[in-house]
Amino acid sequence: MKNLMGCKSIPTVTVFTQEYQSALKHLQLALVDNSPCTFDKNAIKFHVGHVFELQGKIKIAKERYEVLLKDKGIANNLRADIYRQLGWLYHCSDVLGEKNSRISIAIQCLQQAIQADPFSGQTLYLLGRCYASIGKVHDAFISYRNSVEKSEGNADTWCSIG
Repeated sequence: MKNLMGCKSIPTVTVFTQEYQSALKHLQLALVDNSPCTFDKNAIKFHVGHVFELQGKIKIAKERYEVLLKDKGIANNLRADIYRQLGWLYHCSDVLGEKNSRISIAIQCLQQAIQADPFSGQTLYLLGRCYASIGKVHDAFISYRNSVEKSEGNADTWCSIG
């Protein structure tokens, strides 16, 4: 499997078909392959974490995301993606603790994602969902409104606004 981005679509396809072990195998091969490719090593590691998340291995995914965030040289767009994914993971995953503390951490992560990428309508939408889940409707509305300003076409945001 040389140059996995000639083959890097293989992990993506295997994820969509829920062949997670195959996706992990190809992503692990991509990590040790030194051929030029589209994704850098940190992006591949992010996708490995995401595969664990899709498998329901929430704690492993969380650990993978947190390890990546410790890398000071990580690109801002990837940092934003990781914080967004980690924030939503905290929002949705009961195995990560009690709801109020999880939502607090989720909000912090999503705010970090916005700092790294202030133009992400998706992150602002997810932040609004977190605020709404704890009854902070005004904060939720502001996040939704900001999300619309960044990405008008997001139907989820429009539905959340009502």
